[in-house]
Amino acid sequence: MISVALVGDLSAAGMTPEELADRIHDALTRYIDNPNVVVRVAATGSRHFFIMGNVRAPGMYDLRSGQTLLQALAVAGGFTEFASESRVKVLRPGEPPMQVDYNAVVRGDVTDVVLELNDTIVVP
Repeated sequence: MISVALVGDLSAAGMTPEELADRIHDALTRYIDNPNVVVRVAATGSRHFFIMGNVRAPGMYDLRSGQTLLQALAVAGGFTEFASESRVKVLRPGEPPMQVDYNAVVRGDVTDVVLELNDTIVVP
């Protein structure tokens, strides 16, 4: 939630800065002729994914819009020499685990997984 003068509280969850700016603009037009609204993200605090196991830099990372499993593995420094690249798992709250063969994704045999908020990647 964010608070905007004249408008009050607005839900910003799941919106891009541009979508939020449009929503604020529409709400302000009741009070201001042609308001100029710009939304900038000062810090990301709630959009994360987690990666653990046999990667070089396990941990919590900021989730970018459209970020994929391959991109997440790159951000985490790639696999260690002990990683099982064919048995990577993506754990998503409320869904069964997805097992992904990294090499099949790289070859283009399998579609890369687009990550969602709070996904956990486990590299055995």
